Amino acid sequence: MAYREINRSEPNDGLGDDARTWAGKTNENFKEVFSRGFTLSGFLVSRITYDATETSFDAFKENDMVRGWEDSTVKDRFIEGIVLVSGCVLPDDIDDATKFLITNETLNA
Repeated sequence: MAYREINRSEPNDGLGDDARTWAGKTNENFKEVFSRGFTLSGFLVSRITYDATETSFDAFKENDMVRGWEDSTVKDRFIEGIVLVSGCVLPDDIDDATKFLITNETLNA
C-alpha cells in the first residue's frame, strides 16, 4: 500500500476529507508502519512489503529481514539474515541455507 495523504484543505470549506475518511487513512497508514517491524519468537523482524490480507504475525514469511539472538538466554550468537521460505521456524532453521540466508553473524566465545 502506498502512503495515503489526508486532504486537509481549509477549515470548513467542504473540500477536505471528512472525519471518517480521515480516520480510515490514518489507520491504514499506521497499519503499514507497524506491520513492517515487530518482534516474533524473540527476533526483530522487518517486512519488505505490507500485505493487507495478512493480519497475523505468527509465522515468518519469505523475505522477512530478521535479526536477534539465537538463544536469548545465553546470548552467544547474534544473527542477521533473510527468510527464504514462508513458514521458516527460527531458531531451528537458522543454519538451513535453503530456509534462511545469514547475512551477518557474531559469535561470543
